[in-house]
Amino acid sequence: MTTAPASRALARATALGALLLLTAACAEYGKHRLLDITDTFDTKLSCDWESMGIGAKVEVTDYIGVGAGVGRHHGVKESYGRWERTYDQDFLHLVVFGIDGPPLRDGPTPGTAICSVGINCCQASRAPMIDRFRIGAEVLLFNMNAGLYLNLGEMADLLVGLVGFDPAGDDSRYWDAALDLDHLDDLHDGEAHPDVDWRP
Repeated sequence: MTTAPASRALARATALGALLLLTAACAEYGKHRLLDITDTFDTKLSCDWESMGIGAKVEVTDYIGVGAGVGRHHGVKESYGRWERTYDQDFLHLVVFGIDGPPLRDGPTPGTAICSVGINCCQASRAPMIDRFRIGAEVLLFNMNAGLYLNLGEMADLLVGLVGFDPAGDDSRYWDAALDLDHLDDLHDGEAHPDVDWRP
């Protein structure tokens, strides 16, 4: 038979263990909610002395955009939620028609947008579907290219994440290095690409 002091010690140990588990769960929950907040703002940035351009483009989702200007920028870093890619960008927009994305000599590749009367009629985006609904603009000024976007899909992920849902699929895994958008479809489906180092 367990003595009263032993029973109390066991009860305390059980309560302490439960408290530690609850604290760890709350810390994990809080970490993901903070990351979800940062995911709602996407950025685009390049500053390279071999780059040159002048212009601007406004986007309402990945499917509607209007711009004007011309440029070529190297090492553009662009984020989509918690995903990031780095690429060289060609930019040529004449308001009613335009094209931008990886070097145009390669033809339409993942990330290329061809706009006609404001509609991205050939949007070869490989970002997860939830990250294609964002509003923002980019500006090209000589050797700099900068953009800021409000990601509506990630905002929805933040709100439903408060009650435990994760439509973006980014709460359970993350990475150390920037990922190539060529692999994002596989990653978003929960299948790790062999070249990607996923950490729990």
